[in-house]
Amino acid sequence: MLPTISVIIPVYNVEKYLNRCVDSVLNQRFQDFEIILINDGSTDKSGIICDEYARQDHRIKVIHKKNARVAAARNDGIKMARGTYVSFIDSDDWIEPEMFQVMVSKAEEFKLDFIMCDYKKKSDYFEDKRTQPIRGGYYSREDIKNELFQCLIMFEHIEFPPTISNWVCLFNLHFLLENNLLYDEDIHYCEDSLFGSKVMYHAKDFYYLKNQHYYNYFYNPNSTTNTYNENKWNSYLKINQRLTEYFGDASEFDFSR
Repeated sequence: MLPTISVIIPVYNVEKYLNRCVDSVLNQRFQDFEIILINDGSTDKSGIICDEYARQDHRIKVIHKKNARVAAARNDGIKMARGTYVSFIDSDDWIEPEMFQVMVSKAEEFKLDFIMCDYKKKSDYFEDKRTQPIRGGYYSREDIKNELFQCLIMFEHIEFPPTISNWVCLFNLHFLLENNLLYDEDIHYCEDSLFGSKVMYHAKDFYYLKNQHYYNYFYNPNSTTNTYNENKWNSYLKINQRLTEYFGDASEFDFSR
């Protein structure tokens, strides 16, 4: 029998945090899932930990591969997934026990292409609840066009789209495959931004669980995401260029307004 959710977790040198991440999935109130652990060339004990989990629970599958970064790992997971829905979790983060139960219930109620919740940014020293500057609730295709299309491209001030964090979303797998929605593997910073904008562009409907903070994002000031370098800036420019090209035939809407 096929699982309802395929939980895709790219893993790279996170032996310190991996148990917390996987255990948060195993402790979900909603239990109809598979976990796909993509060991992306880890050089610590992460791969061993992945294999230990697979031996303990038949719902857990492990891929060991040469390091190709998170976009490629997520694509591998999408291609392996058997669930109705796909969830992405970063391996140093963790989720609240009710996350999948609430999101699947709402997704089934509205037959959604995807759904998004909010998150808490955490470190060993602080907790900060984060939300997006859009309304909560249901969005039809017309609502998405009227309210969200203008948010899909970053402008000069680099204001990210609402779907910048794909890990707070639950995606319908058929919807992703039908629209050939995969990650651009040559984008190594903010790959979520590009993927999320493409998803929103194609979605016929969407639901935002505003102020429901089910995802815990662990802030590491030394991580790739949180350090500045020239390559990151070049990636921002590449993302906007690629989106402009991708939306080039979208004469139905002026993205620049």
